[in-house]
Amino acid sequence: MCSENDHDSNTPRTKKVARNRPEAAGEFCLICGRVSESESAGVTVLGRVLCFKCMETISKIDISDEEYPVIAERLKELWRPVLAEFLCSEN
Repeated sequence: MCSENDHDSNTPRTKKVARNRPEAAGEFCLICGRVSESESAGVTVLGRVLCFKCMETISKIDISDEEYPVIAERLKELWRPVLAEFLCSEN
């Protein structure tokens, strides 16, 4: 059984990708942790910011790269609320 505490109430769970969202300026990139300096410095996916440099890294990274496991773990953070919501809705 799921409860309200199973979800982070501050994290949107099912929003579509919003590109260049003005309120994203000043938010931290999920992957590298840098603050976006302008509203066009990244994209917002499921309520979390990914900077363009990290988006490029993600698109080019090879599974044998030593950074791959770190990036994969951080991307899991993006999907945890969605998965929790889905699993709770199954009950």
